[in-house]
Amino acid sequence: FNLPVAGKVKDIPEVVKENDIEHIVIAIPSLRNGELNKIIDACNRTNAKVQMIPKIEDLMTGRVSVSHLKNVEVEDLLGRDPVKLDIAAISEYVTGNTVMVTGAGGSIGSEICRQVMRFNPSKIVLVGHG
Repeated sequence: FNLPVAGKVKDIPEVVKENDIEHIVIAIPSLRNGELNKIIDACNRTNAKVQMIPKIEDLMTGRVSVSHLKNVEVEDLLGRDPVKLDIAAISEYVTGNTVMVTGAGGSIGSEICRQVMRFNPSKIVLVGHG
C-alpha cells in the first residue's frame, strides 16, 4: 500500500495531536503484555478513544469479526482474567492489624495501599526501594 509510518510508540501522543486523531484502534492484540502495555500507555496519554480488535484466537474461531472493536480492558493489560477476591476474608485478616506493603512507591503498590485502607488496619507500613 506504500503508506507512510507516522512514528514509533513513543511518538503516539505527538502524532495524535498533530493529526487531530480522535479514535485509535490497536490492531495487534496478540503482542506480549509488556509491549501492549507500552502502546496502551502511550495511547492513554491522549484524548483519543482507544479500542482494540479482538484477539486472533477469537477471530479464528469465528466468535467475533474484525469489525467488533472492543474497549481496552484490564484483562488486556494483564493477559489473564482478573482475580476474584474474598473480601470478607481480607477484611477479617486486615481490620485492626498492622499491614506492610512492599513496593509501596510504585503504581501497583500504592494502589494496594489505597485498597487496604478501606479495611481500617491499625497501621500500614509502606516499604519501597527508593
